[in-house]
Amino acid sequence: MGVSHLYILVVLVICALIPLILDGVERKLRAVLQSRIGPPITQTLYDLLKLALVKETKITPTTLYATFTLVSAVATSLASLYYTVIYIISGDLSSIFYSIALLATSTTAHTITPLLVPNPYSIIGGMREVVLAIVNEAALILSISLYATIVERLIAGGSSPVLLVATTLVVVVALISSYVASGRVPFDIAEAEAELASGVLIEFSGRVLALNIYSLLLRRLASKLLVLAPTLALISGHGASTLILSLLALPALWTVYATVAVVLGRSRVDLAPLTLAKIYIVLITISITVLLVVTRA
Repeated sequence: MGVSHLYILVVLVICALIPLILDGVERKLRAVLQSRIGPPITQTLYDLLKLALVKETKITPTTLYATFTLVSAVATSLASLYYTVIYIISGDLSSIFYSIALLATSTTAHTITPLLVPNPYSIIGGMREVVLAIVNEAALILSISLYATIVERLIAGGSSPVLLVATTLVVVVALISSYVASGRVPFDIAEAEAELASGVLIEFSGRVLALNIYSLLLRRLASKLLVLAPTLALISGHGASTLILSLLALPALWTVYATVAVVLGRSRVDLAPLTLAKIYIVLITISITVLLVVTRA
């Protein structure tokens, strides 16, 4: 099925704006759940505009490199969204693999940025992010790849009870890893220690800080859409209507993740990646074993 480039461009513009509003909704939701009034829904947009246009950017010897990596993170997140949209519309399985690879690239660019800042607190926080990314990205890449492959097989009529069990396990891993990739509690590892106050953001200001925040918000959107894409394709097939359904479902999934973040408590920084690794290994091993049994049957 052919996909209009103009159509994709319009969708990407919408996707570029959606996380600014959804983050405002999340902040409002957190306030309500914590019995506070909270900021207006448009507060995130105001904050980024103020940082980018009004606030001074602190210049360090590595500001240019940090800006480059953050721009790269934003660009690759948008490219990831582009290929996810193509998969949703056309069902081209290779597109979902491109999208996963680009999202991993975006995460890498965003994660190494703190290591470029000449501040020990930022470097400590950055190393925590690196450890978490190493554990989580492998699970995210593998689970989404398996999920999309299974879904296309189910769409083609290859359903079986055993395959549905594997699908359920893979979905669980995909949901957990996409939540972790969103950088919410208790997996905002770089900011998990009180003495590090702002963690990796300690030297960021002005446009660099705005880029850092925006790249994280885009990554949150891209990781959620990667989970929604195969799910809704399984329900309604591929096409423009499924894309519209995906965009409508994004606020619901975003709200679920935001609610979970409010309910979850802090975790020790050294325990979170280790706990995740144990969960991922068990679930993914069972999933792959089940798939091998189905394939050989």
